Amino acid sequence: MKATKGPEKEVAQQLKGAQCFIGYCREIGRTFWSSPDFLEGYRNRFVKLRLTNGSKRPTKVSEQQGAHHTPENMLKINGQNHLQFNHLAGK
Repeated sequence: MKATKGPEKEVAQQLKGAQCFIGYCREIGRTFWSSPDFLEGYRNRFVKLRLTNGSKRPTKVSEQQGAHHTPENMLKINGQNHLQFNHLAGK
């Protein structure tokens, strides 16, 4: 997840860095903990929260279709009220 007002290209770059970090964590678990299936079922989901300045306004989710499984295809959410995990996870 990334919360910012920055341009989408910048947000996508930061989300790519997060994706690399998850890969690094996966390899640590596999190597140092001898767990070949560490984070095996983990699925990437990329979310950009917009207008999270604390003002009260309704939450709006973009009408984007499909899974948000790449930084370039991130889910965009306006507002800050009541986000449901299943929606963020693409379920």
